[in-house]
Amino acid sequence: MQVSIDKKNIKISFPYDKETVAKCKHFGMRWSKVTRLWSTPNNLMNRRCLNRLFPGLLPPEPKKEVKELVVPSFLMKHQANALRKAARENRRGIFHDTGTGKSCTALEIFRHHRVKTLVVCPLSLIEGAWFTEIGDRYPDIDAANLWKAKKRSPVAFNKALEKDMGIINYESFRTVDKKLATAGYKAVILDESSRIKTWKKGSTTDKMISFCDNMEYVYLLSGVPAPNSILEYWAQIRILDPLLWDKSFYRWKLKHFHRTGPGGFTWTINPDKEEKLMADIRTVAEYVDKEDVIDLPGKTESRRIFQLSAKEMTHYRDIKNNLMTILKNGEQITSPNALAARMKLRQVSSGFIMDTTTVEVDEKVKKKTEIFHIGNSKLKELMALIEDIGKKQVIIWIEFQEEANLIKEALAKKGYDSGILNGTVPESQKQI
Repeated sequence: MQVSIDKKNIKISFPYDKETVAKCKHFGMRWSKVTRLWSTPNNLMNRRCLNRLFPGLLPPEPKKEVKELVVPSFLMKHQANALRKAARENRRGIFHDTGTGKSCTALEIFRHHRVKTLVVCPLSLIEGAWFTEIGDRYPDIDAANLWKAKKRSPVAFNKALEKDMGIINYESFRTVDKKLATAGYKAVILDESSRIKTWKKGSTTDKMISFCDNMEYVYLLSGVPAPNSILEYWAQIRILDPLLWDKSFYRWKLKHFHRTGPGGFTWTINPDKEEKLMADIRTVAEYVDKEDVIDLPGKTESRRIFQLSAKEMTHYRDIKNNLMTILKNGEQITSPNALAARMKLRQVSSGFIMDTTTVEVDEKVKKKTEIFHIGNSKLKELMALIEDIGKKQVIIWIEFQEEANLIKEALAKKGYDSGILNGTVPESQKQI
């Protein structure tokens, strides 16, 4: 077998052998009839995989210094176990249940490897989880909010890229992935990795796979990595170990799944194949259920910070600064005092404004309430959280009846069954 390497590709040639050809196809290598060579992009992951497929094909990587692992005493048992495995393995799925301290585990992994690291997570978790955890327990970690720096200016963003750790949301990653690829990152931590569950060419998932292929270390964090279907595991496993499953998503899907249901729009896997795939996943990832973690605290609080839309923010600022706002139809809504304004601000952050006026009907004075919908930023964040939690019972505490109605409607569109329990519900229905 002969090999040639340039900046873009690795190319190999060999006398025809059916088994070797099958390996090349499984790995996603391309055959050129013109050059009569098999080729694949030249990146760190592909070089490692080729040496696993064909030992000795490429020069071995330089041996690295073995770092002594320090396991802090405050870590819970499942966190300490995950840290030990991550210290031995360059890529690992940490699929621990919601509220089991995954960000703390990941920060300990960062402290062990001590390489420049990019954290990608939902926008609400940048400040609500990561910087809160860093501020509370890891003040020595020099981290930058890349999303905030990107919004400020190109100069601020470039300065933020110099930090030991950069934290960015998935949506922003997609727009600056090429810039991040040249920033010197050696490790990636994907928080709520289920966000890359859907693959198509040019998508955030596709760009994330390419980015991670050049990373020394990659760790995926998720309480529910595949909330809807085992199909949603493919991209995550592709990042962790491209040789475990077929490198082509469509070829892998056709091999293990078949069409069912009306019109054949549902992809279903045979039970025996599902068992095999789940066994594969457990070779590169670990699962921890909350109820199985004996030393887990009884209650875990997590803040999720979301960004209001431009329209919502306009109304929010008007009420905050002037105790009034003007709707698109020209109607003016006024808050008579600071307490009422605070209530209005809560409504705005929930995506609507309620205006109560008094009207005279049949010589009787009655209250009339109109509801104006202005956005859904909070609702979208809530639905993302519910998807991250997975198929578990959830109690959602709300302040306004309209908020309950909007949530129930959004849940129904996602296929969730829900019910409202408040003063508007008859006593007989509360027992159902």
